[in-house]
Amino acid sequence: MFCCYATYVFSVLISVKNLFISYSELWNMILQKSIMEKVYVDECRKMKSQIAELEQKLEVATRSLNVAESNLAVRNVEFDGLQNSLKELDELREFKAVQDLQ
Repeated sequence: MFCCYATYVFSVLISVKNLFISYSELWNMILQKSIMEKVYVDECRKMKSQIAELEQKLEVATRSLNVAESNLAVRNVEFDGLQNSLKELDELREFKAVQDLQ
């Protein structure tokens, strides 16, 4: 009878030990999950900040590009006007050269 009781107590102790190990593993997993959630939230916050900063840089670059395009359009108009003036000048020179020959 003592042998059966000792075996029973031993099996209960093993079950308690296994339960404690399972509880400890569960507790460690809960702590790890909590840490991972905190890291995730921190990383999200950092990424949102970086995204906002990059969006601002993009906006500034877009404005600069728009100004450059506008300046280029003005320069193109000026260039076209100068080309037309040069053509007219060349035509006048040719006309004068012909007049001088006659």
